[in-house]
Amino acid sequence: MSWLPIAALLATGRPAYQPVALRGGEVLRWRHFATAVAGAAARLDGGPWRRAVLVTEDSWLFAVGFLGALHAGLTIVLPPHKVAAQAITAADPEAGALDEPWLAQAAAAGPARATFAPLDAARCPVEFFTSGSTGVAKRVPRSLAGLQAEVDVFQLMWGGASGRGLVCATVSHQHLYGLTFKLLWSLSAGRPFATEIDETWEAVLPLLDGETMLVSSPAHLSRMTGLPALPPGRQPRRVFSAGAPLPQAANIEATALLGVAPTEIFGSTETGAIATRSDADAAAPWRLLPGIA
Repeated sequence: MSWLPIAALLATGRPAYQPVALRGGEVLRWRHFATAVAGAAARLDGGPWRRAVLVTEDSWLFAVGFLGALHAGLTIVLPPHKVAAQAITAADPEAGALDEPWLAQAAAAGPARATFAPLDAARCPVEFFTSGSTGVAKRVPRSLAGLQAEVDVFQLMWGGASGRGLVCATVSHQHLYGLTFKLLWSLSAGRPFATEIDETWEAVLPLLDGETMLVSSPAHLSRMTGLPALPPGRQPRRVFSAGAPLPQAANIEATALLGVAPTEIFGSTETGAIATRSDADAAAPWRLLPGIA
């Protein structure tokens, strides 16, 4: 399957029936995605907003809003949750909320056939917020070009051994890690993703098989005690973990239950992913990703 940078994704396109996402038992295909993005872009283009405050738990609608806003020339603002989104739009008359009802309505109004021009990735601003765990949450400006550079490295490092199956996540796409690993990488690679954020193992484990990729965190991988080990045919191809170091005991247990050692990612909202390791030894050194000094 061809690799497409996000800036050229809609302009180049993919086969109409290629799966983009899975919502429950429903397969959402490229033709649905392209028309939905066109609907969002058309509704935003020429409107009063300069900044799109994007917040939804549905990864499909999030991707529609993300690309729709970029193609309409808006700055994307990614608050961590709905309360933060409300505060941002209340304080900024040029910021509009792209929440689930807005996105669903815009997506449904998309044209039957749509054309897109390529994006200039360096001129596509995306604003994140830090978690606030070490103080007051601050706004972090990034660009689509920087995010694409990260995703290109992920493909270089792990693309050939990450399978072609579904990408599932226990983490939110509202944050950098979830956005790049679950959505942008999937869209560039043409790999389908689950629309849900599966925060419980009871929800995520039935989705796993030998081609699946799981994007998770220490908070979730440390809560697997008591779960049965997956049989060989249900073990995911790769598991990622980020947000904090994965405790050694949790690493060992997750490896035993999932059948694959988690690949840990080190980074921050400001820097993006910068290093990795895959070792149950909590003292194991991190290895810099290509291009990082």
